Amino acid sequence: QLLDLFQLFKTANDDFIEETSEPEKLNNTYLFLGDYVDRGYCSIETFVFLAFLKVKFPNQVYLLRGNHESRQINQIYGLFNDCMQLYGHSGIWFFLNDVFDLLPIAAVIDNKIFCVHGGLSPKVNYIGQISTLYRRKELDNGAIADLTWSDPDEVSKFVPNRRGNGYIFGKNQTLSFLYNNRLIRRGDKINDEKDGNNIMHGFVARSHQLANEGFQWFHDHNLVIVWSAPNYMYKSGNKATFMKVTPDKPPVFQEFKKDEKSSIKPEDLTIEYFA
Repeated sequence: QLLDLFQLFKTANDDFIEETSEPEKLNNTYLFLGDYVDRGYCSIETFVFLAFLKVKFPNQVYLLRGNHESRQINQIYGLFNDCMQLYGHSGIWFFLNDVFDLLPIAAVIDNKIFCVHGGLSPKVNYIGQISTLYRRKELDNGAIADLTWSDPDEVSKFVPNRRGNGYIFGKNQTLSFLYNNRLIRRGDKINDEKDGNNIMHGFVARSHQLANEGFQWFHDHNLVIVWSAPNYMYKSGNKATFMKVTPDKPPVFQEFKKDEKSSIKPEDLTIEYFA
């Protein structure tokens, strides 16, 4: 959703539409949690734009891998079709997926917030293990598939995910991971206010599931979904936010509106992959 992405940047005070020249420095550091392609009209353009920003601002733009940065998924849900529509061959599709293989899987903000596209894995107890994983491969099984596919829920242990990849995990698994990695320390005050606006301890931030309000807390405010695609698939009507992180302050979830032209369908584009 390229035009909506521009609205995200504009709301965050980095406007790429109205400015007349390329910026020499961004006003913020950005971390994206994956799923740059599929189920939208501008998969190629969206990822290429973000990749351009990564090249131009390597210390201000960070791109994690999502479950749609995978051949077995984006061959079905949009990217492959876009490549064939625009270029008449699949060469760019192979090239893009070679790049996806190299994207990092997780990140940590301020030694406090563990960020990943999907969720946790029973094979990964410590963040340092992720750096030892060989990531230049398909997301078909193993720990990397778990990290890009898993979902939180109200369960007592890791159980296989009904999506077919990854696991469902509960509050105990989230807390164990946070404590094991010293993102929460014994004695930290765990704030359980409904809106989570006063959260000061460590937590997990992920995406992967639609949040109608743009974000949603789970597991007593120890895990949050951040959702940054307004009106997902041009029919969901959901809100979208980004999470603003400032040292020594609670996170703020900033809503941004969809671009009014973002749902205009290109005349020659089929939409069979909107499933």
